[in-house]
Formats: sequence, C-alpha cells, structure tokens
Amino acid sequence: MDEQQEGRVIIPLDGSYGAGPDSELVIVTKAEDGRQREVTYNVPYLAVATERIQRLCDMNLILGYRIVKSSQAPGLKELGL
Repeated sequence: MDEQQEGRVIIPLDGSYGAGPDSELVIVTKAEDGRQREVTYNVPYLAVATERIQRLCDMNLILGYRIVKSSQAPGLKELGL
C-alpha cells in the first residue's frame, strides 16, 4: 500500500483521509424586517447533508443555500504516524 512505509501510515492533512476538506455552508433566511439574512457555517464537506438542506429549501423553510468547498486545508501537508 502506498500510504504505509516502514510500519507507518501517512495521513494526508488535506482532508482526503478523513471527513473531507472544509467547506462553507451559507444558509439564506428571511429576517424579521423582510431582508435576506445569510449565516455561514464551516463544516467538513462530507458532513453536509445536501438532500436535507434541499428539502428545507423545497418546503420554503429557508430561501436558499450555497456550499463552497475549499480546495485544501492550509498548513501541513501530511502527518506520519
């Protein structure tokens, strides 16, 4: 296996080993004054339940959403254990 060298496992820190790279989930709702309000959450991309969010949008409980997937986590490239 390419990830194992001399009894060690190389874990890439770009999100490809675990729950995926981080993403920004922006939920658009309507504020009390009638304006649109955007709330941003930073979550792992694979933890975003797009089907459920789309269902909330279809039921008109939220006005819309946007998911922006980051290309790679900053900092270290890999961790050797």
